[in-house]
Formats: sequence, C-alpha cells, structure tokens
Amino acid sequence: MAELVSKGYRSEDSARAYVRGVLRMVVACFLLSTLCGTCAFSALKPELVPQLGWPEECRAQAWADHGRSFVTIANSVDGLAIWDPKTWRVLRHRLIRAGGELVALSPNGKYVAVASGGKPVGVILASTGREVCRLAGVMSSGCFFSADSTLLVDAQKGYARLWRIPTGKLVRTILTPGLEEGDIVRMSPDGSLLLVVGERAALWNTRSGKLLHVLKNDGKIIGPVAFSPDSKLLATSADQPGWRTPTEFEAGSPEAQEWEVARTFSRVMWDARTGRRIWSKPDYFGPSPPTNSLLLFDKGRKLLTTTEGWHMEDATTKVWNVSNGKVIRKLPGSVNVEDPLAISPDGSMLAAGPSRYSLPRFSHLHTIPSRDTGSQAMSVSPDGQKLAVVRQESITVWSLDRVAAARIFAGGDWPCCDSFFLQDPKALVVPGYFDFDMWNAETGGRLKSPIPPRKDGEKPQSFLLSPNGRLLLSMSESEDGVLHVTDVPTGAETHAIGPHVRDFSEGVFSPDSRLFVAEGYDAPSIRHTFIYDLAGGESRELKGFEEPQAFSPDSRTLAELTCPCDSDDCSEAALWQLWDLPEGRVRASFAAGRKPHSLAFSPDGRLVATSQDSGVQIHRATDGVLVRYLESSGPVGDIRFHPNGRLVIGGGFARGRVQFWDVSTGRRVLTLISEGPNEKGKGGFWIAYTPDGYYNGSKGIEVRINWRVGQKLLPGRVSAGRFRRPAIVSSVIGL
Repeated sequence: MAELVSKGYRSEDSARAYVRGVLRMVVACFLLSTLCGTCAFSALKPELVPQLGWPEECRAQAWADHGRSFVTIANSVDGLAIWDPKTWRVLRHRLIRAGGELVALSPNGKYVAVASGGKPVGVILASTGREVCRLAGVMSSGCFFSADSTLLVDAQKGYARLWRIPTGKLVRTILTPGLEEGDIVRMSPDGSLLLVVGERAALWNTRSGKLLHVLKNDGKIIGPVAFSPDSKLLATSADQPGWRTPTEFEAGSPEAQEWEVARTFSRVMWDARTGRRIWSKPDYFGPSPPTNSLLLFDKGRKLLTTTEGWHMEDATTKVWNVSNGKVIRKLPGSVNVEDPLAISPDGSMLAAGPSRYSLPRFSHLHTIPSRDTGSQAMSVSPDGQKLAVVRQESITVWSLDRVAAARIFAGGDWPCCDSFFLQDPKALVVPGYFDFDMWNAETGGRLKSPIPPRKDGEKPQSFLLSPNGRLLLSMSESEDGVLHVTDVPTGAETHAIGPHVRDFSEGVFSPDSRLFVAEGYDAPSIRHTFIYDLAGGESRELKGFEEPQAFSPDSRTLAELTCPCDSDDCSEAALWQLWDLPEGRVRASFAAGRKPHSLAFSPDGRLVATSQDSGVQIHRATDGVLVRYLESSGPVGDIRFHPNGRLVIGGGFARGRVQFWDVSTGRRVLTLISEGPNEKGKGGFWIAYTPDGYYNGSKGIEVRINWRVGQKLLPGRVSAGRFRRPAIVSSVIGL
C-alpha cells in the first residue's frame, strides 16, 4: 500500500479501493468469459465424440518427442491420438478439423497435412492443432513428408512440388513427365533424390530437377518402396510375367482359359546413386501380384517384407540380409500388410498398426486391445426391456427402461450373426461353431447348453434352436440332408424330415416356431430352399427362392433377398421380395441397395425396415412403397423393431454402436456405445447419448469422450455436470 501511496494515491484507503476495483474487474471478466463460453457451448449444440480403443482406419503413425510419445491419425472423425509408449494408453485426442481429410503425418509426429474439400493443403501442429502454414494452390491429397520432416512433397499430374515446413515456402518444382494420379512418389532421407514409380521407375535430382536414372528390371517395378537411412540403397518390388499353369482341378475346364499368366514377384535392391540393380530375389509365385509392404531397418542392413498372396495362408513376413539378398528369418503371417509401419527412434521397436514387435529379436511384444469391431448381432427381449449386442469378444446387455448397460461380459468367438432371447427374458442364446452358448442376461453367467446328446453317438454337423427354445434342429455328418427335430425339454427326437439338401447354412424360423425355411446346396452347387412344418413333419420346396430372410409376425409373409448375378459388384441390383406363402406369389418387391443387407418386420406386420449403406428405409409391407428414410452415421448392419413398434434399432457399426430412430418422425433419438472388458476382465465402459448431447455412462466415461463444438474439440469433463442427464436419456425412449 505504501508503494501505491508513493505513486500518487492520497491515502491507503484510496489505494485499497483501487486494488478492490481491479479485483472486481478480474472476477467480472472471468465470469463473463465463462458465461460466454457456456452460451457458445450451448448455442453450437455440442456433439459427443467417443474415443474408445484403437482408432478406426489408422492411416499413419509415428514416434514423437524422441520416442516419448506415439501419434496416430485416422479419419476426420477420430482425428489424431497421442499415446504413451510405456502403457499404450491414449494421453489425449485431438480433432484436427471437422470435414477435413488427414492426408499425411510427418515422421517425427509433429505435423499433420490436412486437405479439406478441394481447398489448399494446410499443415497443422499436432500438439496444439494450430495451423502453421497453408500451401498455396495445392489441391492434391497425394502428399507426404520428407524423412527429416522439413519438406512436404505434393505430387500432381506431371510434376511434383517441394514445400518448406513450417514456413510453407515453395522450394522447387520438378517436372516429371508421365506422373499420373495414384503413382508412387518418395524422397530419399537426405532429400537429394525423388523416386517416381508409375509406368516406369525413375530417380530425379531434387536440387537440379533433372532425371538421373531409369531403373531397368526384367519385370515392371511396383510399390511399395523404401530408401535406406543413408539414402544409398533403394528397395522395390517387381512383377515379372511367367506362363500359364492351371491347376489339376482347373485343367480342361472353361475357367482355366480365363486365368492370367502366372507371375513371379521379386524383391529388388538398387544402388540409389547409380541406378544399378544389386540383386533380385523371387518372393512369390501366383496368378497376380500379392499385397505387400517393405521396410529397411537396422541402419539399412536388414529388409523387412510382408506378403499376402492369392490365399490368406500365403501371408508371410521375411527378414532379408541386404548385402546378399538371403532370407534371415521367415515368420508366417506375423504382420498385417495393410498396417502402417513405424520404427522407434532407437531402432528397438516396430509398430505395425496396433501390434508391437521387438526389432532385434523380431518377436511379438503385444497388441493394443481394439474394441472397434462392429456389433455382430442384436436381439430384443420379448418384454422390450433388454437389448443384447453380441460381438466376437464381448456381450453387452442394455437395460432399455433406464438406458444403461446392465451387464458387459467377455465371451468367446461366435461366427454367427444371430442371437435371440427365449420366452424367458433372462435366457440369451448365442450360436457358436459347435454348440450354443446360453447366458443369463442379468448375471452374465452361463446356462446349461440346450443341445441334448444323441443316443446313436452321431455328432451334429449343424444345428439351430427355435425361438421358443423347445425345438432343436440338427443334421448329422453321416445322414446328409436329414433334418432331425428334437424336443429340448425331454431330449427326445420326435421325428426326422428329408433328406433334401446336404447342409443348411442358415435358417429362418416363423415367430411361433412352427415353420422353418432352410437354404442349402445339393451336389455340385444347385441351390434349394425348403419350408418345413415342424409340428406335422411335412416339407415342400419353394421354387424360385434364393435367400430367405425373415417371417412376418403372422407367418404369412416371407422376405427373400435376390440378386441377378453372383458377383459382389452387382449388389446395387439386389431386390427384396415379399412372398405371400398361402397364395404362393410375390406381393411386393423393392431395391435392396448395397451391402450389408438386413430386414425386419414391425410388430404389427404393416411396415418393413431394410438396411442401406447410409441409413434405414421403411416400406409398407403391402405394396413395398417407401414411406420414410432414417439417416445414419454409417452403414447399418443388423436391424430390429422394438416390440412397442415406435422404434427402429440399427447396429453393425464400429465400437458396437447401436442407434435408435423414431419411426413416426424419422429422427435419430439415441446412440449406444459399449467397450467390452480387456483380457484381464477389466474395463467394460459404456455410454448412451442423445443428438442434443445429453448422456449417461459408466463411471469415469468422461475421460474417454470429447465434445465437438464447431471446429473445437473439448475434453469430456467440460460441462459434464450439465449434460450428464440419465433422466433425459431415459425419457427419449419412453418405455
């Protein structure tokens, strides 16, 4: 105070008044900024961005901060994730730019190149999300950073441009005649060479812009490519035509004439300074070049290659001696060829997608647990109070009356895309490979298997359980085509029907468990569809049927999926047909769209919901007229109507996401996401949220979510107290 008095204030009282005024002003500014931030938060309608598990579609990854952190980028929704390499837990997520495409990550993990809607490429600082420069006139997504992260190369048709980072200054334009979109362009680590692999493979001098060498090989040079750390060596692959070699099965058949000539796929090592081929070693032989990747490591002394050929079992990973081209180690299928590769700064660890390998021993260290698989199957209990989402690694049972995950538990490996509740809402049935798993949906405990032992000791080849849980249908390995009907409560086989087809791959029960439709194949590949009366033991063939999908609630209508050709490319021509079984005619038909395909009848049978590549369509069951389209955040797989008939439930998304729509309005009202337990049985996070941003979730879920407000990404703890509203979330379903 004495100091303030000495500066001209008349007394200590006036000095204190001055201090109080300053403090009031600071507090007022703080409250005003908080209020404005809250108003902006509310006005822009915050959107939840869940971040659970490994990012989807990981496009690139790199070590940052001299190996102290690890950066991955995915699509514009997931943005960027920064990991702790010691625990492999996410330290933080960052949304780079809504609507943008992350096209490149610098090797040091510091910069991210972003292309948005044909606009010039912007370079973003990964740590803060701040744009450091924008490259004038650049509209290509074919960008990559130099090895030292100081240059960004933009490959356009006919030329390539080098930009200085972070200033964004154009350093040089190199004319590269013949360079087309999609060609491979890479720069040597010292920045002196530019490699272009298209119709030909050529090396250019980046300083003079002149063509140095054209790589001459017996076969066509193809990608990917890799330079050694000292820029002296270059590793590529080559496709060399061979001769026709049809297999014994195909010899003499018309299909044998359609085969391309067999090819030899080779690994080639070059002297990058002279363009001279050092050695070429065959790596694969087949009808077409394999999917592959390669990487030089250990100061350029070793070459890592991955190959996935015509068959999945052909996948191999090899470590080569660069000096002589000999294979040091061969590791069958240990690295996914589509995963991005990154080596730690000290050269001790290889990151290949979610997996980690020790480079000195080349042994697998661990894989980051990923819970991003889509929901495999959904089922709603008869009373409408429970929803089961079954995935390969876990089962989540949702309590719909309060919109919360009642139980999340680890399971096994279920190949079937189907599951259902029995009449007892506690009993959840999940088909497996060789048996049925029955679970108590409330406790997560296993129930007794419904498959009784056969008296003759025969092992069932395939089997299905009726919706009421009373009938078991099975086929034995020796009696092809005979459908055995077993009464589950007594374990006695009541009768057998057939033989008809050698196997039934999938079957459709009527809601009352009286009728059963099965599709199978007779030798050699003739398709048959039969309908069985399980009570009377009668059967008849349904002529003209292809893929039976679902019965209407009154069992009079059967939905069928047809496709005019066998190729996946004609999925747009697929049709849904609704058959009137008593009259034996098609009552309605409409386009099925692209895969995945799923159909469900409403509880009253008046509406039909079908999945589309970007949403759900609602049709009238009487004539197939489209009455409403439900927009989705991604392709919809499995579809269910809620027993109340007001809601449509769609699954099949990443991270087990499930969406709810209001049939009358077409508005999406709720989204559920669950993450199953890890290998130690811990975890099991879940969240349920509305389009308005209100949510309910497991304890601590705030550290696993972000808020997207306009172009900003805010941590989950921001305004969590205001938007965590279980009552509001439960009211949107209104059960």
